Amino acid sequence: MGALWSASASANTLQADCTNFGTRLAAAGAGDTVVLTGLCTGQSHTLPATPNLTIEGAATGTNGFDGTGVATPALAGTTSNGLTLRNLTFRKYTSSSAVSIGTTGVSNPYVFAGDTFSGNFNSSGNGGGLVLEVHSISPCAAGLPSATISGSTFSGNSAVGTNFFAGGTGGGGGGALVDLECMAPSSPALHLSGNTFTDNSVTAPSGQSRAGGGLVVATGGFVTTGPIQDTQTGNTFSGNSVTGTGGNYSGGGEFTVGAEIASTGDRFLGNSLAGATTSILSSEGGGLATRSGGTCTNPQGATSTATNLVATGNSIGAPSGMGPAGEGAAIYAGCAIGTGGYHLTLASSTVTANQVAGSGGVAGVDGEATDFLVLQNTILTGNEGGADIDGFGASPGANATAAHSDVCAIGGGGAFAGAGNICAAPALVNPTGGDVHETAASPTVDSGSNAFVAPPTDVYGAPRIAAGKPGDQPVIDMGAAEIPSDSFTIGKLKGKSLSVGVSSPGTVQVTQQGAGGSAAEASSKKLLNPSSASGGPGTLVVHLQLTKKAKKQLKAKGKLKLKTVVTFSPTGGIPNPAPTKLNLKGKKKKR
Repeated sequence: MGALWSASASANTLQADCTNFGTRLAAAGAGDTVVLTGLCTGQSHTLPATPNLTIEGAATGTNGFDGTGVATPALAGTTSNGLTLRNLTFRKYTSSSAVSIGTTGVSNPYVFAGDTFSGNFNSSGNGGGLVLEVHSISPCAAGLPSATISGSTFSGNSAVGTNFFAGGTGGGGGGALVDLECMAPSSPALHLSGNTFTDNSVTAPSGQSRAGGGLVVATGGFVTTGPIQDTQTGNTFSGNSVTGTGGNYSGGGEFTVGAEIASTGDRFLGNSLAGATTSILSSEGGGLATRSGGTCTNPQGATSTATNLVATGNSIGAPSGMGPAGEGAAIYAGCAIGTGGYHLTLASSTVTANQVAGSGGVAGVDGEATDFLVLQNTILTGNEGGADIDGFGASPGANATAAHSDVCAIGGGGAFAGAGNICAAPALVNPTGGDVHETAASPTVDSGSNAFVAPPTDVYGAPRIAAGKPGDQPVIDMGAAEIPSDSFTIGKLKGKSLSVGVSSPGTVQVTQQGAGGSAAEASSKKLLNPSSASGGPGTLVVHLQLTKKAKKQLKAKGKLKLKTVVTFSPTGGIPNPAPTKLNLKGKKKKR
């Protein structure tokens, strides 16, 4: 296998343009960087066996490859051993993946950072934009092979797919397919962060099974490989799809097999699957489908955790013929074969407004009888056309546990059994459109439990464990979004400027108290016009807008007493008013 390559002072940077890129690529040595300036049309290149080669786009402009007029990938490699592609554009490759790597070079990492894959179409294989297959028939060192995809965009790519996975299921990956394999007990490592998979698709030939409209993560055909340790942070899967007739369809947004997922802040929005067409077929996971690899006993099941996950607006179409209704319009988690059991935990997550068509379907989260589901501080309700939960036990939900979550009992009759659970409409801003912020009417505000581990921020980056309602103690909300904290402190009054410390972004308004009655009476008593300042978190300064009457009093007496209401309205949160007496001081007019 060889030792890991390490950087040395001898690494070089080679400048290239579209006229000499092939020459520069061939000349690059181990650890060298080729910097490409220009968008090269109609080019295809074979990647050399050079270890840890980096190819990156220049700092300005659009740099990369346009596939107009060619039928082979922009970059293809079968002997690569570590590669970084950074800040490159790959577009309009219409007969193959834009980038195709299939190699046994497992010793060094593969990195894709800030790249754009758009409008590519693989008419004969997997992965519309990117295919990365790194595998070894021997055990690897821990964490190998290793791949990282970060800050990259996959949009409008598509693939027909080919049969690929163990157990007879098909391939796919409209945006990308990543296959990392080493014989057990090795566990490959995949890191996905800040990527966007939008409007990618897989169109299955009639009678064939396909998966992963946006992304496929797989251990391919090696049933004895260790599970991929898949760390996902802040990725968005939206508008991706798998369509066809006569096949099994899985993972409209993302499909994983043989991976253990640690997800934080991933969003699955408006992805879709076609419905099943015969009784022996199924459509699973409109947003996310994740399966344990092999027989579910080798490895023994899988354990995945998602925190701050959002799954909204995903769907599975109506079945036809004798086909069963969809299984998990939002999420499917289960064993492909056998009785090993998949263990899925959803913490501080929101799964709502997903839809399944057909009788007996599951609109929320589904698994098999031997799988397990844990819900903590999670919203799993308000899905349409079918049950919020099914599977996960010999009887539906028998292997499911929930605490401090908005989830209803299977079959109705109130909240799902467990401490602190509720069964209520979550009253979110626009879940179908992907906005899962809470509103003032949300029963999930300050209803979670601080005992469960949570990241310091919610899916939108707002601070967690905040007091969302006036007078409440800081308690985490249920769901992926935390309503902004309404806490504030009134600071010093200097002249006519009031300092107010706020805990989150929003607006502070100061109004006069007790100037009611008729319009004439209110006008005669009015000393302060509404005064405000916006920003935060931090200190806001409100410049008090005194009326002419108040200015005269302050000038004449050198002081002015105001009964006011100071109200802090956090952005997207609940206004918090506080009656406050202000004593203004000025210079008394000399007689």
